[in-house]
Amino acid sequence: MFFPTLGLIATTDVISVDMYHTIQDALDKMHEHNHRSIIVVNKTLHYIITTKDIIRLRLERVDFST
Repeated sequence: MFFPTLGLIATTDVISVDMYHTIQDALDKMHEHNHRSIIVVNKTLHYIITTKDIIRLRLERVDFST
């Protein structure tokens, strides 16, 4: 059975948004680049928002525009 290495499956095409953007901004950028996650940057701190997070927030009826 073939098990790919991280180098074969990892992407170097990373996208990010500033922490002060809206969730909708992040979602738009994820869609534009066909990514399932995005890095959220706050100076030296970095966070990851995934599609799983987006779905959870949508189910919690969070307003994405604020």
